[in-house]
Amino acid sequence: MESSSSKIADNDTKKERGSREEKIQKLREEIEWKVFGRDKELEHICGLFRKRSDAEEISSTSSKPYDVFVIHGIAGSGKSTLAKHICQHEKKAQNKHFHHVIFSQVSVTFRLDKIFRDMLRDIRNDRLSDGKDIESLCYEVKEKIKGKRFLLVLDDLWVNDKNLMEQEILLNALGNGENGSIILVTAQREDAAADLGRQERILLCNLEEEVYLSLFMHHALQCTVDKDHKFERVGRTIVKKLTTAKNLHRSPMAAVTVARRLQTKQDISYWESIAKRDMLNETMGALWWSYHQLCVDIRRCFAYCSTFPRGYDLDRDELVHIWIALGLIKTLDNEKEEFEDVGLRYIEELLKFSFLQERTTETFTIHDLLHELVERVAGSDILRIDLNGLPKNIPPGCRHVFIEAKNGAEIAEKIQGLENLDTLVIEEPITCTDFLQ
Repeated sequence: MESSSSKIADNDTKKERGSREEKIQKLREEIEWKVFGRDKELEHICGLFRKRSDAEEISSTSSKPYDVFVIHGIAGSGKSTLAKHICQHEKKAQNKHFHHVIFSQVSVTFRLDKIFRDMLRDIRNDRLSDGKDIESLCYEVKEKIKGKRFLLVLDDLWVNDKNLMEQEILLNALGNGENGSIILVTAQREDAAADLGRQERILLCNLEEEVYLSLFMHHALQCTVDKDHKFERVGRTIVKKLTTAKNLHRSPMAAVTVARRLQTKQDISYWESIAKRDMLNETMGALWWSYHQLCVDIRRCFAYCSTFPRGYDLDRDELVHIWIALGLIKTLDNEKEEFEDVGLRYIEELLKFSFLQERTTETFTIHDLLHELVERVAGSDILRIDLNGLPKNIPPGCRHVFIEAKNGAEIAEKIQGLENLDTLVIEEPITCTDFLQ
């Protein structure tokens, strides 16, 4: 682990640090990472992309320069991983089909300004200031993709009728692209992208059992040599339980989370004791077990993350400073360790065991399955208020409130009576003006 953020700030300017983070992110994106059991899907989908690039075919069937593809399946089935695999494949293709390949995580909250920023970040290959308003972002996106063929991934899209205006503005901007462009959506529901236009829908099926086992053992053993295949034999027992657990459906996320925890203890007797646990057969049981292997302080910090909605971009330094302010980070009396250093160490452990997933070197998200788990842990401590307004029943013991509404300040006044309130986060959505022409 490097020095804390405060020490980095003393040695480097903010600009220099930003440049360094950009370079690290770029180098990480160039790493070839292993994806299990999705080569056929990748080949099929990328082949469809190229068929749709025939300008004559497109012009005769659609007035738009893009087609919409939807990869749908249950939570944890690997939709985002496949989409990222496709992006990496297209970026590295010898005969580049797309001028721009862009990945944007959408989730429950459809933030048009965030999607535009993600697009411009990937197109310009640099960081983008938060200072620009949504209208300026829209015009710049239109200009940058004009006459260019793009692949835009909208990851984890949810059905939300309140997003229709934002979706209309996005599609209008994307209309400046070249024929053969693709919008690739990942979603749990088949109809999540119904408002985006004519589309090809692809159901992502479960991994085959042997492939699932290979995925599990890859993360459980890493570079360890499995003499006599004794770990694999126990691994098969564990995988059998994971594949039959209700509602997990051979979830790659469950396999990776459990495997990475086992990887820390290459002791066959320990593996055998885990294989006997009945909770691996239960809904969310594998993830619940993995969560409880974290130390209690890290569990508290992770539980706090459920304050934010699914798919929310968590900023590394901001999150650590909130943990510190809430007294969630503990330092050992006999160690001269800064709170920031401890917080960053917590982040590293949550990343290591897949409780956090990297968006960039500085931002993270939580997988939907793990967000569901941590919501159960937090219980009535957390209250999220969305565009629907103030809920009828507010838990009196609520400690952390996240408000996403145009009248956020007004709602905040109505909940001032919460005696145990520790955190109040207000995000007012940007109002989209009519600039579709």
